[in-house]
Amino acid sequence: MRKYQQLLLLIISIICVITLLFYRNEYLKLRSVLNVLNFFGNVDINDASCLVFSSDLKSDITFRYRFSEPRSTWTKLDDHYIYSSFWQDSADGGSARTLTVGPKSSFYNYKCRIWFEVGNIIESENGIFEYILDPLFTTDKLGETRYKYFLKCTVRNKPEQSIPYGVLWISPSNSSRILSPIFYKKKSTSEPVVCVFPDYSALPKTDIIEFITYYNFIGVSHFIIYDSGIQHSIFPFLESVVSRDELIRSISVLQWNFPISNSKLERQSLIDDCLSRTFGISELIGIVSWNEYIFPMINNFIKLKPPNKITDLIDMTVNTVLCCTDYADNKVSATSWPMFLRKTRCKVVDNEEKLYFNLKSYEKINKRRIYKIPKETAILRRYDMCDKLSRDFTTDIPISKFYNQIISHKLLRLWKSHLNTTSIYS
Repeated sequence: MRKYQQLLLLIISIICVITLLFYRNEYLKLRSVLNVLNFFGNVDINDASCLVFSSDLKSDITFRYRFSEPRSTWTKLDDHYIYSSFWQDSADGGSARTLTVGPKSSFYNYKCRIWFEVGNIIESENGIFEYILDPLFTTDKLGETRYKYFLKCTVRNKPEQSIPYGVLWISPSNSSRILSPIFYKKKSTSEPVVCVFPDYSALPKTDIIEFITYYNFIGVSHFIIYDSGIQHSIFPFLESVVSRDELIRSISVLQWNFPISNSKLERQSLIDDCLSRTFGISELIGIVSWNEYIFPMINNFIKLKPPNKITDLIDMTVNTVLCCTDYADNKVSATSWPMFLRKTRCKVVDNEEKLYFNLKSYEKINKRRIYKIPKETAILRRYDMCDKLSRDFTTDIPISKFYNQIISHKLLRLWKSHLNTTSIYS
């Protein structure tokens, strides 16, 4: 009996050894195939080839901040301040234009150079300097006249397969040499863009989310936010939801600490920056404040285009309605509703706001045509304090018909979930 047991153990051992050898042989075959295909890369974890940069990730990040890279800041150039530079191609070369504000000047004997990115290196070319004074905008405050300029640097030829990188402005005494990064984008989109003026009143964060939720609901997925620094804590949340569930495609936050105490000059400078930043990229641009809501009667922002026969750059004016934030909420509303659904005591005001359409040429920025959007097509609601002595108010409630869609919007729900989570762990 013992002999049979020993024989059985021997047979089992032989079978195990044969199975192990067969397994090892198949493993080596599979490893050889994978090495040939290079499907998973080298199996040696110490091999540097395991570190692969994802081009899809780069494309996603670039698209998220498509209107804010490279970063722009107000920088002093002698007696003037420069902010942002933009590129325009020509037949063999091109030109860079830099938004500038300051006192009147002839910029005598200024020079410039254009830097180009060519693969892994930077090359520079001497440029021809000139400046463009905005003839339609001059401001005078406290006896000081301030002007808005575009400094322009032109090169006749540029390196092959190069990308405009920056423009170097050089003062006559060589005391100032300021490099301004060039904003250069080629890809266009039919999607509208909304630019937002800085908040100087410290609005509640929920108001910011409700504003973006509303514009996203009516078809806007690209936002350019000019920030004075007050709302910096809300941007990490907004950036976390970019490209999620097809909500917001890009949020570009631009630091905007305007160096001159002049609201008219600041406003026009921001408008020019927004139009230049969206030049050739988007057809329809809205430039509004955080308390301004464009209400398209046709329920979609992108449909607010002029008739097909109009092909030039135009200003589209829209009638404005002032809705009173210091009046009681609408009786059918709840306190949990967004502010723009609760405040329905409104009145028509004289001024008109503008949308911008079809920016095709820098030269036409100051030669725009006017197209008035009929009030049956769209109006702009501005939410602000009102004069309670006035009696010419009406109860304006059409916007409340969107209550169900807005209150269930994913962005608003994510924000409420974020607030609940924050309150739990705070």
